[in-house]
Amino acid sequence: PGSGAAVLPGPGAGPAADVRARIAAGNFAGARLVGQALAERNPGVADAQILLGDVLAEQGDARGAMAAYGRAAALDFSPSLMQRMVAMARAVGDEDAALGVLVRFLQANPASLPARRLLAETYLAAGANEAAAALYRDLIAVIGPNDAMLHAEYARALSGAGRAGAALDQARRAYRVQPGNPEVVHIYGYVALQTGEHEEAREILEKAVAMLPDNPLARRHLAMAEAALRKD
Repeated sequence: PGSGAAVLPGPGAGPAADVRARIAAGNFAGARLVGQALAERNPGVADAQILLGDVLAEQGDARGAMAAYGRAAALDFSPSLMQRMVAMARAVGDEDAALGVLVRFLQANPASLPARRLLAETYLAAGANEAAAALYRDLIAVIGPNDAMLHAEYARALSGAGRAGAALDQARRAYRVQPGNPEVVHIYGYVALQTGEHEEAREILEKAVAMLPDNPLARRHLAMAEAALRKD
């Protein structure tokens, strides 16, 4: 077939709908068979390769999914495909592959905010804190001050880079924007702990533990803050 529309019609009919229905029913083996056949019959259709990648991702075959997504990217490297590829690379702990995907995408799409944000996250995960901080600073300048997670991740990058005062300032800003976000609260409390503001850290981490009762890391950080206070 000459187009993705012919191969992959709307959600109500056709082989793509068959694959999705099999996934929904938990029939991953059947979905994989149909998806592979569809991809093999339509090597020049990006959506066919993406569909197979999605099936493989659902089965937990991250490397197989990456291969299928890579074939799709050679045909049409869309933002949603870029995000799939980064997620799969991270699923197997391959931050270098995630970085390669993002660099390649940004070469063609330098203004893409989702890609720049993912790149900042990738740098942060890799411990490249100064590079991550620079990207987060630029993103906040473009997106504006009302994205709490941007401020929180910026705080993490600044803390990792040893810039304690600036990190705590960003963590407080994140909390002011979204005090009901458990992740924001946890990051704020931990950054306060790292900067020596032990009473502030204890107060915020108590809230984090209340919001995240099953999170052992939040409990550990609260215990660290309480221990630090006893030494003060």
